[in-house]
Order: sequence, then structure tokens, then C-alpha cells
Amino acid sequence: MKKILFALLISTAVVGCSTAHKAPKSNATSIVPVVYQYDLKAGNDQEVSSLSNDVDDYIHQNIESLIKLDIELVSSSKTGEVLAKKAYELLLSLGADSGKIILSQLEEFNKVDFSLIAKKYEVQVPICTSKKIFLYGGDSFGCTIDSMRWASIVNPERMLPKQNNQLASPQE
Repeated sequence: MKKILFALLISTAVVGCSTAHKAPKSNATSIVPVVYQYDLKAGNDQEVSSLSNDVDDYIHQNIESLIKLDIELVSSSKTGEVLAKKAYELLLSLGADSGKIILSQLEEFNKVDFSLIAKKYEVQVPICTSKKIFLYGGDSFGCTIDSMRWASIVNPERMLPKQNNQLASPQE
């Protein structure tokens, strides 16, 4: 009899102390492409050498960022082709990965002769609410941890399913 009462008391205590745990809410995390574009248009009296110096200066000033990004060099004229080839060679000489650089040419007339387009991905994480001490299981469990994990990823695009991640052309 004592064993039955003891088992009943233990089971009541265990069941009485447990609370209903709500399923954690999923966090909506977005990976957003951010595109930086540097355009050059040759003037009527402007020479390729002065435009080439402008491109060289831009690349030298931003090389720390550029070597980490996907780059597309777009030309839409003969002057643009010369600038794109020089920029490609300069980027390679400064340590950029040739697999991350795309050379492309626009057949149609464009307002610019040369464009250097750099693309990176940024993570947008939800804003997490503070924990409520007496509301066990009612908050978004792990929101802060997931947000910090996603924000610390260096190349978040690698977490996406394999797809065609090429840069869009400027005319799109």
C-alpha cells in the first residue's frame, strides 16, 4: 500500500511540476544582394588614359573590399573594352580571384562606356524581443542565437541552395 501511495505521490508531483512548452517560433532570415556600381563615360575630348587612371584609382582605393566580392566588368564601347581589360588585369595582379570576375559586353548602346559592378550578400535578421522570466516557453527561443549566427557568417550566399548566382546585367 505504501508503494502505491508513494508511486501516486511521485507521479502527481512530476506531472504537476511540468508546464506546457510551446514550440519555438521560426526566425525569418533574409539574404539580400547588395550591388555597388562604378560607371565611366568618355567625354568628347577625354582620352582613354585619363579614364584608365580613374579606374586604377578606384580599384586601388577599394581593393580590400573588391577582392572579397563577385565582380562584373561591363563594356559597351571600344573605350569600355580597353578599360575592362585593364581593370581585369589590375584586379588579378592585386590578388582578386579570376573565378569571381566576369567580363561582359553590351551590344546595344548604353549611357556609360564602362561599369564595374560588385555584388555581396548581407543577412537581415529579425529583431529579438527580450526574454520574459516567468513565461517559460512562450518567447521565441533561440532568436538571439540564430540572429547572431547568421550575422557572423562571412559568405551567407553559400548557405543558399546551389543556383545561378551570376550578376544581373546593368540593363535589367
